[in-house]
Amino acid sequence: MAIKRGKKIIDKKFQLITTFKILGITFIAFLSIIAVLSISAVINNKNLNKTIIELNDVITSEKNIINTFIDYSKMIENNGLILQTNKLSDTHEKSINKIKTHINHLNILITRDIQLLIIIIGIIIAFGICLYFYLLTFTHRISGPAFVMKKYMEEIIEGNIPQSRKLRDKDELKEVYEKLITLVEKYNKK
Repeated sequence: MAIKRGKKIIDKKFQLITTFKILGITFIAFLSIIAVLSISAVINNKNLNKTIIELNDVITSEKNIINTFIDYSKMIENNGLILQTNKLSDTHEKSINKIKTHINHLNILITRDIQLLIIIIGIIIAFGICLYFYLLTFTHRISGPAFVMKKYMEEIIEGNIPQSRKLRDKDELKEVYEKLITLVEKYNKK
């Protein structure tokens, strides 16, 4: 039974079981990392959202205090107090704008946490696909020579002398294969 050299899956059981075991272990490790990152992101985002709510409450409270102060200054009709309230109102608005800027930055951080998790998951999926194909290629470099050696042994058992062929440059098990060829040649000379 000859096998085409371009075929990637020669020994389904060995190649696929080995590939999926390694992928499984790798994905368990990555899922653990993603779980830790996700838990951290959820806790951070929850705390950031709480901070945003508190800052918005502070803004509302501060606006109420300033508005009450301005209304009071208008009621007592004191020009000096009205001038001070204008300055106070301007300073207050600058502070409120600064707080709003910080709130926007916090919202950006929340969004970036989610985006980062999505990017990490995408990278892990791409890595898994690449690892799958690499492992199939790697196990093929073992299964190919093992298949050839098995066929040689079957030929010898049947009483035939097999024709040796060269393994591919990147194949594994070359030393074992060379010993088998040496054994076949020695057997052939007798």
